Amino acid sequence: MKKILLLVPIIYTLIFGFEIVSEVQTNPTKIQSEPDKNKPKIVALKSGEPAELAYDAGTARFLANSEDTGGAWSLVEVKEMPDYRTNLHRHNNTDEAFYVLEGVLTIKVADKVSEYPAGSYILVPRGTAHAQGNLGKFRSRF
Repeated sequence: MKKILLLVPIIYTLIFGFEIVSEVQTNPTKIQSEPDKNKPKIVALKSGEPAELAYDAGTARFLANSEDTGGAWSLVEVKEMPDYRTNLHRHNNTDEAFYVLEGVLTIKVADKVSEYPAGSYILVPRGTAHAQGNLGKFRSRF
């Protein structure tokens, strides 16, 4: 009789415990921790998605925005025509990174101006005054 009384809570826990675990696994919004609320969304884009947006120096495609990544970062593909440059500026709350895909990107940090050809990576930490542009004769993409 004692064995049966001991088995009842174990069986109850096994049956209803698995049901709760199963419900949580199939319905992930049921229990969501605070850090998961800022978890990035899945972003899957095919070549050419989304459409390019025109601006004064060329085009830009917003591949992942702040909303997609829970405010952590964004990713923008820029195509710039020759002879374009930004004014010296700084981003006080965000770092800015560039990966050059085509052409040459020119970046000024402090008093140093450097050219970065395709395959180059540049990280400008937040608060750092900088300017960038395409000073070449061909379109750049970064």
